Amino acid sequence: MNKTIRLCGIATLVVLALGHICWAGTTGKIAGVITDSATNQPIIGATISVVGTSWGTLSDEQGRFTLLNLPVGAYALKAAIIGYGQIEVKNVAVSVDLTTAQSFSLSSRAVEMGPVTVTVERPMVLHDQTSSLRIISVDQIKNLPTRGYQEIVGLQSGVVRFSDNVGVRARGARENSTTGSLNLRGGRPSEVAYYVDGFSQQDPLTGLSTTQINNNSIEEVEVITGGFNAEYGLIMSGAVNVTTKEGTSAYHGTLESVTDKFHGDTYDYNVYSGVLSGPVIPGSDKLTFYGAGEHRWAGDRDPHATANGILPNNTSGLWNWQGKLNWRPAGNIAARIGTNGSVERWREYRHDYIYDAAHMPRYEDKNYSVFGEFTHTLNPKTFYSLKGNWFDTERKRGDGVYFDNVWGYGRPSGNPKFDAEQLFWAWDDMNLDPDSLAVPREDGGPKYYPLHTAVSETTLTVDLPDGSTVNRTFVAKGDEGSVWDDYLRHQSSYIGGKVDLVSQATPHHELKLGADFQRHTLRRYEDLFPTYIYQGYSGGGFKDINYYGFNQLGEPTSESGLNGAKHPVNFAAYLQDKFESEGLVLNAGVRLDYFDYRTERLIDPKNPLDPFNYQGLVHDSINLPPNVKDSLLVEAGRLTAADLTKSKAVARLSPRLGVAFPVADGSVFHFSYGKFLQRPDLQNLYVNYGYLEYKIKTGGYFYPFGNPNLEPEETTAYEAGWRRQVSNVTAVDVTTFYKDIKNLTQVMTQPTLPNSFSSYRNRDFGTVKGIEFQLDMRRSRGISAQFNYTLSYADGTGSFANTDQNIAWTLREPPKNTSVLEFDQRHKVTGIFDVRAGAKEGPKLGSWFPLERSGANFVLSAGSGFPYSPVRVYNEVTLGNISPVPDGPINSRTAPWTMRVDLKADREIPISDFTLDVYLWVINVLDRVNVSDVYESSGLPDLTGWLDTKPGQDAVSSHPEPHDTSVLNATQKYEVRQSDPRNFDTPRQIRFGVRWSF
Repeated sequence: MNKTIRLCGIATLVVLALGHICWAGTTGKIAGVITDSATNQPIIGATISVVGTSWGTLSDEQGRFTLLNLPVGAYALKAAIIGYGQIEVKNVAVSVDLTTAQSFSLSSRAVEMGPVTVTVERPMVLHDQTSSLRIISVDQIKNLPTRGYQEIVGLQSGVVRFSDNVGVRARGARENSTTGSLNLRGGRPSEVAYYVDGFSQQDPLTGLSTTQINNNSIEEVEVITGGFNAEYGLIMSGAVNVTTKEGTSAYHGTLESVTDKFHGDTYDYNVYSGVLSGPVIPGSDKLTFYGAGEHRWAGDRDPHATANGILPNNTSGLWNWQGKLNWRPAGNIAARIGTNGSVERWREYRHDYIYDAAHMPRYEDKNYSVFGEFTHTLNPKTFYSLKGNWFDTERKRGDGVYFDNVWGYGRPSGNPKFDAEQLFWAWDDMNLDPDSLAVPREDGGPKYYPLHTAVSETTLTVDLPDGSTVNRTFVAKGDEGSVWDDYLRHQSSYIGGKVDLVSQATPHHELKLGADFQRHTLRRYEDLFPTYIYQGYSGGGFKDINYYGFNQLGEPTSESGLNGAKHPVNFAAYLQDKFESEGLVLNAGVRLDYFDYRTERLIDPKNPLDPFNYQGLVHDSINLPPNVKDSLLVEAGRLTAADLTKSKAVARLSPRLGVAFPVADGSVFHFSYGKFLQRPDLQNLYVNYGYLEYKIKTGGYFYPFGNPNLEPEETTAYEAGWRRQVSNVTAVDVTTFYKDIKNLTQVMTQPTLPNSFSSYRNRDFGTVKGIEFQLDMRRSRGISAQFNYTLSYADGTGSFANTDQNIAWTLREPPKNTSVLEFDQRHKVTGIFDVRAGAKEGPKLGSWFPLERSGANFVLSAGSGFPYSPVRVYNEVTLGNISPVPDGPINSRTAPWTMRVDLKADREIPISDFTLDVYLWVINVLDRVNVSDVYESSGLPDLTGWLDTKPGQDAVSSHPEPHDTSVLNATQKYEVRQSDPRNFDTPRQIRFGVRWSF
């Protein structure tokens, strides 16, 4: 421990002395050489400037120049010197952390000809790309039939969008989201880092990101799936870096609206977006602003092909915003402040609640981020920046009716459970004779069953944890269905500070030295049985709550102590050298990560209540006074501060190496190696100690507790790739990768006295290997295309941190051998085809170009099905707890392949100084019915096979006639239950959009 402290202290002093801290990059650079076109000799002192800005530099004695710290975007460069003609090069693209090569050849003979303007295109082979990197530009984003950066990322090679039906297989006990999860190269969802403008947007408790970004605000999306430079930390599988737009010296604005409410098959999808940017002082780029806002509403946020329309209570309402203020008082000084955030309120359709739809779960996700940055360029080759930010994310999940009103959950008469067949959660009039409710129709049709039984309420006096009392009214009985009996709220925030120093120390070496610091504030509250709250504190109404940072009513508290808010800190320092010489690029670096969870841990997990063996001391001693014995036995029977000790801080070093070098003209080979690590999801570290004591004493139902002894999770990754430009417009890329993963978190049973409990350990391990192929075709004659294919093998002992929850619950032996992971998609194919005509282009009829300024973008997505574990036929949809009997190895079979085609066709219409872009967006053009999940007993999405068995026939024969307000007999109800629409992907959706911009 002392060595660790000394190591961290030395690293801190070195970093502070050099003044540099960094997280994800947000800028790139342009470098090149100025030569005389006639003699090919370097030109000294030529001016290279970025047109329309104050950025510029001079060429040195070798004619070299470097423009550092350029924000992502496309620029026009001008090269000039007395005696030579000027050259302006347009569309020079800059991407995060990359070097754009752009040289100039000036002619003394061209002085009288005036300036020469040239437009260039992004190189098809990036010479300094030392690992797998996908860059999606603003023009590509505009044309794609997608919305949100998550969908864009999902199209890239090595990325799997995994969204299983938790109603069919709930292994893993994962939290749901509106976007599904992104798994990069076989890693868990929380192994992906998400950055917006260089700042983390990740919830440290869950490892997930729910931040949403306006499409019109995105300048570039960068997806890193291979080795990461040492400046990237707390990730093991990949990084998604979103760069948003900034204001310029000219005013720009956009208004956009999208809807599907113009034809019959509507899912009530609507988007309203607005953007405005420009100078605060007209005509000046010294102080600019950018602001954007968006509202999305979906009556069915996730349509399914067999649902026959909109799913009930599957809505989503979203607001998101982005804002920046950029200040450039001088050429060597720049500052910016900004904010982004989103608030989404959504519902989750659960098929087991189909007759009790009002109580389907409801969610609220909030994300707020504020950041500031100051940059000072010391000289043309060195700059530093000071950065700081605050990020806050919060989630609430609860009953669809009562949501965060915890008092509303109380049920003195009990929460209605299941129907008689244990197929659906109880609904209105569950126990009433349907014939007593039947009402004949005027037209003589079948009788219908209105819901008219009044709800009966009662007022009770409830004693609170602080000793006070309060009168509350609860539903006692009557016409109301089963309440979603689990209320969750968690809130995470952090404050971070950074200092960056980047120096082009020599023409061949770009040095970066950095460190970062974050202090978190974490709060979590989960009431597993809020329906008991009417019993009050003394009656046990508050005993089944795991909380910290909140009080027992789910309200934030500033109190400290064992169950106060958690404040973990992490510090990192790194050194990175980018060497570039004659085509060879070497990225070498090392990173130090330091984590301090800052909480208490059990001294002896095997004997948590009596780590000093007081019971044994009392038993063995005959000389202890009775009062001392009684005192020791009391201490041995409860969890106190004396039974806990401080959690350990951990520090790890991670070396990184990336190499790229030319093997032929227009061909680059790259190799990368690195050690990568991250914290476990912090929700798996922390626990309410009172609740832990209660469960150790009483035992009972399964619930895993956090473990502050968890070590960082680790991955060692290797990658080798080759990219070649095979023609002026075509390039191919082939990359192989291998990952060795260990110390992943998994739930296990901790044997202890008097009762065992479940907690997390660094137990899981695995390997991932594969090959990726990509073909890129630059636009030629109006056509561009991209094709990628990924072959991947992802194996491990557990797919998620809670994969073994049933094993832990039943005290069975956990797996010791690897098997295919649940998100292993063996084959994935994506094809993007874009055809587009500019002004006065395309087919011609007389003097008319009917397709000018028009285009269409087609996206083909295909992939093999996800694996599942075959089991013997059983009642797979019954809500009661049933342990299936395996019928083969874990995840040894796969669901069917899926395939769909999406389309976006648009036409731009210039109107004076404005542009009107009208488009048609079609999802699943062919209306193909894709299977997204299957029952493990049959391998089918809508049939378990249980009705054909003897137990199945015996069970349904007990209810041959309807006996409740579903008006279905047992066989019919079972058929409804197994026909879960969430086992199928989206149907065809047709949307119409209009974008007006200037």
